[in-house]
Amino acid sequence: MDQVYNAWADLDKISTWFLKSATLVVPDSNRSSIKVGDQVEWRWYNYENPSLIEIKEANGSDTIVFTFGMGMEVRVDLSEEKEFTVLSLTQYNIPTGEESRMNFHVGCRQAWSTWLLNLKSWLEHGILLHDKELGERKDLFDFVNT
Repeated sequence: MDQVYNAWADLDKISTWFLKSATLVVPDSNRSSIKVGDQVEWRWYNYENPSLIEIKEANGSDTIVFTFGMGMEVRVDLSEEKEFTVLSLTQYNIPTGEESRMNFHVGCRQAWSTWLLNLKSWLEHGILLHDKELGERKDLFDFVNT
């Protein structure tokens, strides 16, 4: 469970399997892991505008909550079942307009599924399923990030 938690909480690790980079808005040279109240700039491989994430909860063991997009939040909960770590991801406060239904309800579901599979592959086998070099190409957006 510690390994999965740290894959989300450590800025270098989340930049390995998920993001191009994750940087504290107010740098702290003494740590590379998130804490409650941190603002983190997320940079994507093929989307130029960074996302500003605020850490709402980070208990150091099994829960991380962060803001995401247009007033949404994402909650990552970890639990143990037998010898397995179970990750539950919930995105909520999703806008309900027609455009949001496609972009967030459908698009985010597909993207989270893809990136969680990448996380599992990386943690269990050391294999990243995305190509970081192709991620620099704007014309391949659909093939890299979803």
